[in-house]
Amino acid sequence: MLNGQLTILLPALRRYASGLTGSGEAGDLLVAEVLKRILGGDWDFNNALPARYSLFRGLHQCWEQAGESLTEKVTDLGAALPPSPLYRILQKLAPMQRAVLILNRLEGFKLAEVATILDLLEVRVARLLAEAEGALMALFVGRILIVEDDALTAMELEQIVTLMGHQVIGPAVTRDEAVALASSEKPDLILSDIELDDQVSGVEAMQQIRTLRHVPVIFVTAFPDRAPGSAGLLDSYIIPKPFNNGMMTAFITNALLSRPLPA
Repeated sequence: MLNGQLTILLPALRRYASGLTGSGEAGDLLVAEVLKRILGGDWDFNNALPARYSLFRGLHQCWEQAGESLTEKVTDLGAALPPSPLYRILQKLAPMQRAVLILNRLEGFKLAEVATILDLLEVRVARLLAEAEGALMALFVGRILIVEDDALTAMELEQIVTLMGHQVIGPAVTRDEAVALASSEKPDLILSDIELDDQVSGVEAMQQIRTLRHVPVIFVTAFPDRAPGSAGLLDSYIIPKPFNNGMMTAFITNALLSRPLPA
């Protein structure tokens, strides 16, 4: 009975394992460990539960026991591939938030069923789900500072940012304005030209801001050859002018997804 259910549920178990661990490779190692224990008779499943619940519960317990060793095994094998965008997003959640979100929203388990699989109270599961969804909302919606001295370009950037659902800060046209806004408004991302209205380099402005706090920066410039070469801004993004909306949207999304979730 259990083996038959295992065959049917294997794709779902692989999805769950990959979401938990952050990669398909690590997820498959986790599923392989579960299969090894099942086929070897070395797994104490709760026979009072439906097989579907028992398999997901067993996989989850195996994941909790394995910890970071799965990632280390994948690295040792040289098999690690870049994580998919979905897996990268899920890894920004706390482990139990991630588990609840995958089981409920992606695998379709009801809250009571998730509570059974994770051996938690249903009210705790509901709270974890709310926390996970709130964290994801915070990740996808950002406050973006625009530092641009050309009015038309600033308006175009404002329109893109607004249509994406983000909040616009600025625009600032000088270094002092940019630093002041970055300090007071604490943006999640900065879009900055390299040449500003006060004849000061936008690179210098971003370097000064980085002394106050770390914030992702996308330089939008007609002079990509003047891209920052200092160690303090090597992780910034460069978009040459003229830019297209699709490229700008993709860069903004990637930059926001790369930042840590708020505590």
